[in-house]
Amino acid sequence: DINNCNSAKEKKHLALMNINGFKNINIIYGTKSGDGVLKEISDRLRLYKEILKIYKLNFDEFALIFNDNKPMDDVEYHIKNINQLLIREYNIKENEILLSFTFGISGINENVLQNADLALKFAKQKKAVYLSFDDIKNEAINKIDNFIIVKKIREAILNDDIIPYFQPIYNNKSGKIDKYESLLRIKSENEI
Repeated sequence: DINNCNSAKEKKHLALMNINGFKNINIIYGTKSGDGVLKEISDRLRLYKEILKIYKLNFDEFALIFNDNKPMDDVEYHIKNINQLLIREYNIKENEILLSFTFGISGINENVLQNADLALKFAKQKKAVYLSFDDIKNEAINKIDNFIIVKKIREAILNDDIIPYFQPIYNNKSGKIDKYESLLRIKSENEI
């Protein structure tokens, strides 16, 4: 179980694996064919059962937990090999279909699923086969900070909690005010 890999001595890794465009298989060929593809993917993943535990998540995702305390370089090496094994053709109703996969990797910690999911989303955005949470941590934190700031600004606008300040800009030659610069401040809780 993913949540039971949390001891301080363990440095295991979780990789979330997404089958890109899998819903199209279900739409075009039907869910029975889609189930056959999922079984074949599971069979291929079982070739790695010595080094990882495999869990089926939602309809197009798997969780792969590496059994040993492997450094990230080893995990990435295995992800590359797993990807090479999985991107071979799949036969569906006499058609050979090529699939692609995206992986998000995180060390096992209290936010393992969230971190691996973020890494997976970033990998999809960047069209990378895999990314680890360590690769995108700073970028993810910046995005979260930006969401918080945008939320605060939106709330301030809706609650009419913005105070405008106008600062004159003087013309150095004439000594007169040419224009004004407008600055905005969000009211603090003390001012409300």
